[in-house]
Amino acid sequence: SSSFSVGAETMDRNYTIFDNWDSYIGPLGAKHARVQAGWSRCEPVAGSYNFAWLDEIIFGLNSRGVRPWIQFSYGNAIYGATAGNSEADSPVPDLTNTSIKAAWVNWVQAVATRYQNITDEWEMWNEPDLHIPIDNYALLVNVTAIVVKMVQPNAKLYLQIAHDSNYAAQTVALLGPVKDKVHGLTYHPYSVNPDDCWSKKYVENLKAALPATYEILQGESGAPSQKGGYGALASYDWNETSSGKWALRRLLSDWAHGERWSSIFSIADMCYLKNGQLDMNHKGLLLVNCTTKTVVRPKLSYYAVQHMTAVIDDSVTRQNLTWPHVDGNKYSLVSTTTGGVNLFVLWRNDVDPSGTTSILEAPLLQFPIPNTFKDPTVLDLFSGIAYVADQCKIGQDGCKVPAYDSPVVITEKSVLNLSNMV
Repeated sequence: SSSFSVGAETMDRNYTIFDNWDSYIGPLGAKHARVQAGWSRCEPVAGSYNFAWLDEIIFGLNSRGVRPWIQFSYGNAIYGATAGNSEADSPVPDLTNTSIKAAWVNWVQAVATRYQNITDEWEMWNEPDLHIPIDNYALLVNVTAIVVKMVQPNAKLYLQIAHDSNYAAQTVALLGPVKDKVHGLTYHPYSVNPDDCWSKKYVENLKAALPATYEILQGESGAPSQKGGYGALASYDWNETSSGKWALRRLLSDWAHGERWSSIFSIADMCYLKNGQLDMNHKGLLLVNCTTKTVVRPKLSYYAVQHMTAVIDDSVTRQNLTWPHVDGNKYSLVSTTTGGVNLFVLWRNDVDPSGTTSILEAPLLQFPIPNTFKDPTVLDLFSGIAYVADQCKIGQDGCKVPAYDSPVVITEKSVLNLSNMV
C-alpha cells in the first residue's frame, strides 16, 4: 500500500475524462484518489439520478487497486439559484430552504449508500474559505455529516479549506455535537517552495486551531509544468523538471511529517471551460491535448512519482526527521527502515525547485548518515538514476552523497532491486 494519493478531480464537469487516462493510474503507484461526486451531473433532472459516469470512475479506480475518497460538491441549479451550480465558485446550497435541503440530503444519502463498500472517507465541499460564509458552510457540514453517519457509522468525514485556519476553527465552533462526527480536515497548500507550509509552521498552526483528535491531511496541491494557463501558481516560470521536483518534495515533506497520506493534484491536465474558452490547468502528471482531452504522454513528474512510490510504501517505517545545515544550505533528512535495513531520504529544502539543475551536477556532501551499508546506493527519485555510494560503506569515515533540490534515497542496493547502476 501507499502513503500517497493522486487527484482525479473535475470529472464532474468533464474537464478531464476517466477513460482517457485510466490505464495510467494503476502503474503510478498511488493507492488513493480524490474524486468529486458532482451533484449537478448526478441529478440532471429533479429526483432522477444518473450514476453511470460516477460508477465508471469509483468502481474503475477500485478495480485498479486505487481507493477513491469522495467529495460532496457542488450545487445544483435545477433547484433554483440558491441551490448553487456545478462550478467551483458555486455557493453552498441554501439548506434553510426545505426543498433544497431535502434534495441535498437525498443525493448525499444516495452517494454514501452506493459507494459505502468502496470507501469510508468523505470530504465536504471544496475550498469554502475562499468564498462561502462560515455559517453557511457549518450548516452544510452539520447536515451532511449526520446523513453520512446514518448510512455508514464508521465513516471518516473531513472538513475542507484552502488555507484559512481561522475559518476552520470558526466552522468547528459552530458544529455543536456534530464536531465529534468529523474525523479531520484536508487543506490545500500552494507555494513555489513546497516545503514552506512546514518550515513556516502553517500546518503546526492549523493543528493548534483544531480539536486534537482531528486528522490533518494534505488533500490537493500541485505545480504546473509550464507558465500560464488556469489555476494556482500559473504565473511562475515552470517546466517539467521543476514541476516534477516540486511534486516529490510536496509529497515526501508531508510523508516525513507523519501525514497518513498526501495528494498530488492531479493525474491529468484539466481543460477548464471559462467564458466559452478552453483554459488548461497544467498541473497534471499526464500531458493532455485539450481539444480531445486525450493523453499525449506522461510528463517527467509522472515518472518521478512512480519512482517514489516504488521505494516509499507502507513497509518503510519513518523514524526521524532532521534539518541539517551543510555548506550554509538547509536540507531535509528522513531516517527510516525497511525490512530492518536503514533507508534515508534527503533533499535541499530552502530553495524553490529548479528547472535546470540535475543530480549530475549535485555536489558530494557529507551528512549525518551512519556508515552501516555493505552495498550503499543512492537513487535519484526524479530521474531514476542510481549511483554506487562507496563513501557510505561500513568502515568509511563519514557518508558523502550527491545532494540537491530534489529528493534522493540512500540505502542498500538490495532494497532498491536495481539493474541500471551507473
